[in-house]
Amino acid sequence: MDQTAFFAAQKNILESLFGKEWFHVAHASRQGHPAYVRWSLCKDLLEKDGNLRLPDDEPKLHAIAEVILDNALIIQATQGNVQKLTIADLANLGDDSVLARLRGEIKNHGGFLSVMSEIAYAAWHISHGDYVEAYEQPSAADFRICNHEINDPIIVDCKRIDEKSNDQRIAKVIQKANKQIKYMDQRAFGIAALDISDRINNPTDFSDDIPNRVKEHIALAEKAIAGKNTSVNVVLLIWNDCLIHKDTQPGTRTPYWVALRRRSVVVRQPEPRYAIELNDETIQVGNTVEYGIRT
Repeated sequence: MDQTAFFAAQKNILESLFGKEWFHVAHASRQGHPAYVRWSLCKDLLEKDGNLRLPDDEPKLHAIAEVILDNALIIQATQGNVQKLTIADLANLGDDSVLARLRGEIKNHGGFLSVMSEIAYAAWHISHGDYVEAYEQPSAADFRICNHEINDPIIVDCKRIDEKSNDQRIAKVIQKANKQIKYMDQRAFGIAALDISDRINNPTDFSDDIPNRVKEHIALAEKAIAGKNTSVNVVLLIWNDCLIHKDTQPGTRTPYWVALRRRSVVVRQPEPRYAIELNDETIQVGNTVEYGIRT
């Protein structure tokens, strides 16, 4: 697949999710919507036959990686074909009530990012052979996962914490997740999956070390579940980091290399309501997108 077909496929995925007309009807509120920005990026690249003009287009490299990763997760969540970049039936995301909520929420800026956090975590488990069932009840958690490692279900509630929220919001969203997991009224392994990507700066060097800002969120999560919120077995902190490496040596054929990683860390409840064993590897996510720009 050449770059023109590649970006056309990425654009089609967004149109399948929103409908083509949503992108073509002019509306001021859509200009800053993340999906519209991504769609416009693909459209712009298609008009340039998929070619980037560097260094002028350097600011687009991170955004391209986000398009690639998030669209791959949409494909996985709908059980489509990642190699062919085609999504399957959107009904695979859930029943009519679930789809109605998702279609409604993705139309606004914050709602789209929150839904993508849900889709991303569900897609990780679907891609690893787990069964995922989404819920659509006002007081319920987001979805249930059936995993072969344990007999009990995994109940997940996903939250995205934006960069403008103060640190006290961490405890509030964990408390709400606990309430929604407890509402399911069954023995289960509860996960509060918190996407903190908007609050974490990209690294200057590639490293597997946990960033200091993430460590601060670990401490906040530990405090939020110490002796309370016991329906939450673990708080899963999820974030993205992106590194753009530039090779300035004369004659190099790949002067730019881009790597976007979705990373996570588990914070365990010391005294969970249900003492169910589940290893970190089953809970954590770890996606990576890498691509180089050749001259």
